[in-house]
Amino acid sequence: MSEFSLAALGLFAAVAPAGALPVFALLTGNADAVQRTRQASLIGLTAFALMAGTAALGDPFLDWLNISPENFQLAAGLVMLPLAVRLLWSGESMTLPREVERPQRRVWLTPLAVPLVASPASLVAALSYGTRFGLEPTLGATAFVLTLTALAFAAAPQLHRFLGTSGIGALARLTGGLLVVVAIELLVDGVQSV
Repeated sequence: MSEFSLAALGLFAAVAPAGALPVFALLTGNADAVQRTRQASLIGLTAFALMAGTAALGDPFLDWLNISPENFQLAAGLVMLPLAVRLLWSGESMTLPREVERPQRRVWLTPLAVPLVASPASLVAALSYGTRFGLEPTLGATAFVLTLTALAFAAAPQLHRFLGTSGIGALARLTGGLLVVVAIELLVDGVQSV
């Protein structure tokens, strides 16, 4: 498997679009198709800027902290595990509010772009893959995953009609299982390299 494919798979699991979809749908439920597409694009662009910056600054940041990339992989795996467990048990990336009283002005920024999509798990994945595979494959994989995420968000009503709540939950749980595998792989690599 290529470095791009490995990074894309790991980043897809860390971003977990299916687990984020219910939160996006709830918080943008009153938006029309144009507003929803605009918000999805803003989320994708904001998350890309944060994840790309994290990947680009990973090596200097780890050098400044005097942490080897191999040791950071161990920490990255540990950071990813709570999201993986949440996805496995609930099928959601974060707890849904019981109700939304009034729409927030910049809901696309917080909580949707940060911390839902650009979550601790996705940021440590970007940093880890940036130091492991290099910047170019990591940026390409990040752009690919966030484009898929933005498209899924823009098509949230259609996906909900087609897959239903249980189908989206099942996809989120599968993503959680994949994230467990990615996290354990990073943990094992980190332990073996120490």
